[in-house]
Amino acid sequence: MFSINTVNALETLLKEELDLKAREGGGYLRFSVKSLETGAESPMARLLLETMLLGLRGASAEYPGEIDITDKI
Repeated sequence: MFSINTVNALETLLKEELDLKAREGGGYLRFSVKSLETGAESPMARLLLETMLLGLRGASAEYPGEIDITDKI
């Protein structure tokens, strides 16, 4: 839920271009924000990503071994 909301906000509200890979039926999501890769960083995009990671880390602590987080922020 955290990640899908973040992806939707990045695309819809901030008009960010994403490279997105997801498994149909859920369980896997990988995405990158093009502006962060090119150095044209949006402070709002960074805030959304940090907020998403905060939520995912909390869920990961609640359910050890069930959520794997790899971030490159």
